Amino acid sequence: MQQYENSILDTKIKQYLEDLAQETNSVRQSEKFKNYLDLLTRFWNYSYRNQLLILAQKETATRVAGYRAWCALGRQVNAGEKAIKILAPFKKKLTSSETTGNEEEETRVYFHSVSVFDISQTSGAPLLDASPVINSSFHESTFLRLIEFCELQKIKVSFEKLGLHNAYGYSAGGKIIIGEDQSIDMKTCTLIHEIAHELLHYSLPYSSLPTRAKEIQAESVCYVVTRAIGLNSKSSVYLAPLGFPSKDLTYFFEAISKTAKIILNFLYPQQYEKSICF
Repeated sequence: MQQYENSILDTKIKQYLEDLAQETNSVRQSEKFKNYLDLLTRFWNYSYRNQLLILAQKETATRVAGYRAWCALGRQVNAGEKAIKILAPFKKKLTSSETTGNEEEETRVYFHSVSVFDISQTSGAPLLDASPVINSSFHESTFLRLIEFCELQKIKVSFEKLGLHNAYGYSAGGKIIIGEDQSIDMKTCTLIHEIAHELLHYSLPYSSLPTRAKEIQAESVCYVVTRAIGLNSKSSVYLAPLGFPSKDLTYFFEAISKTAKIILNFLYPQQYEKSICF
């Protein structure tokens, strides 16, 4: 039964990606892609598969939890609401006869489907706003944390006066140059964009992507991260048809999700560690 449910969830993911890959209208395809990025902003600490599952079932979702979790928060699921199915891990101990025949016991992690509901499907006590206070000090500290991230990744960051061709900044494989005549917000956006290039595009498999596809990936990561941290950037993403089959679109999207998560995990380690997201 559980394998059947997981198969249904896999089908939902494949169908969503197939629909996007086959969309020939560039405006509609861009709108669907932006919906995906907006959902990543809200659910960045969820797995890629669960992000797509939430998107395929309720793309307007902003915060999900199980029935009991909502009750613990003083809210009740509204009558008649349809659950959103996502995947959650569970551990199972296997005896020696089930594995290699050795006497040692082995614990494996499996996944099964669970039901969650969006906050819009519930009623009750208002929730506390856990969003960070956004001010100039916050922006400055975020920028310094990103510099620290680069240092840990062995990426050198320098600031120079740049010409029109590289007005904001660029990356050069282990080195990022940022235009010095920018606001702290613009420097932060530029740095996130170039970090995405550094993490993705100087090694296989993404180093072989066309330049335009690389730029879409980097700007998508920037879009997700800046919105997740509350930075009002001018980042915008337009996805013209790339001609990718759905299986390649999967890797393309997953790279964006994982790269944004790497950066946000570093900026908000406590939020990630406390999450129960799969």
